[in-house]
Amino acid sequence: MQWETMAGLAYQLSDPGVVTYPSSDAPRVEWALVRIDADGQPISEIGSLHESVLETDPTGREMRPASPIAGR
Repeated sequence: MQWETMAGLAYQLSDPGVVTYPSSDAPRVEWALVRIDADGQPISEIGSLHESVLETDPTGREMRPASPIAGR
């Protein structure tokens, strides 16, 4: 459950377009996850952060379902 929460958060950080707003009156929020230099100035955007989270799946399956074991 913690991994899924982290993956979902990373996905939203990578793509603010995935956020569903409850109404057209709700203010839109735009953001970007960026690398910064020593002065705090943006250098480049960090994209596809959610894909990096797949590598942290402790099962090594990158959130894919387990394969059925033969003979069971």
